[in-house]
Amino acid sequence: MSQPSGVKGHFVGADYHQRLLADRVRVDAFRRALEELVQPGMVVADVGTGTGLLAFLARRAGARKVYAIELAPIIRAARRVCAGNGFEGIEFLEADSLLLTLPEPVDLVVCECMGHFVVTDEMLPVLEDLRRHLKPGGVVCPRGIRLWLAPARFPTFRSVADWDDPVEGIDFSALRRAALNKAYILNTYAEGLIGPPVLFREIKPIEMSERETTTLDGTLALELREAGPLTGVLGWFDAELSPSVTLSTAPGIDTHWGQMLFPLERLPMQRGDRLRFTLRLHFEPATATSSWQWRGDLLRQGEVVASSVHSTEDPWG
Repeated sequence: MSQPSGVKGHFVGADYHQRLLADRVRVDAFRRALEELVQPGMVVADVGTGTGLLAFLARRAGARKVYAIELAPIIRAARRVCAGNGFEGIEFLEADSLLLTLPEPVDLVVCECMGHFVVTDEMLPVLEDLRRHLKPGGVVCPRGIRLWLAPARFPTFRSVADWDDPVEGIDFSALRRAALNKAYILNTYAEGLIGPPVLFREIKPIEMSERETTTLDGTLALELREAGPLTGVLGWFDAELSPSVTLSTAPGIDTHWGQMLFPLERLPMQRGDRLRFTLRLHFEPATATSSWQWRGDLLRQGEVVASSVHSTEDPWG
């Protein structure tokens, strides 16, 4: 089956799916959430089932019927896993969930299509579409996703700074700009934060607007509790899976998601300064591509003393 225009999906190898299965924070959180949400006799849809794990957990938690939806070829292996483990009551649908009408509305839709900082899988349209499969009063998992941003300093992060080091006496620092025009995936620690996190955006799949499927943007003020240097602004997410289960990808929590770093130029920051940070994500459905733009303005006594502006659209510009 070819991949429809505008849908990226997970057309990836087994090693990717193995990383998901090995992520104990992820697996344990979804298991506990499904044990809480699934009531005996429920009909459940698992959108983006991948290896089938969440479908299996939902069935084990008491679901009468599970529709496991997946566009990528991994679904064929998931069917074999299902048969090999003796699971019944699971129907695998090799289809694009955005184009699919289920045989019946369901009580619960579970969907783990969250990328780094939620958005890197280009799956926001899928999240917005989940409610279409529900019965009246049905439930979506995750119920809500919160995106956080905080100023950060990581002395061991060298992807930008190393361009200042000559090679064979040749200065390559002109390439530093391209290194700054990239968002990096890191697994970091809470001690690297030099200011408190601020809520950037809250996404509720059951209430998402069409605009939220293509654009996430906002400007916020970040407190700087230490003097320079500043590596950049770090982003991560928390996903409320059920009333009592929240999956966090914050610094210091070891998940396959990690955190996303938006690097900034060296700013002459002092303790007590503030950073006005503007971030914008745009997703183009026609090409299933996304781009980031971000800007940091260093504020001292309310005045801008330095700025750092970046975009992934033209990193070499």
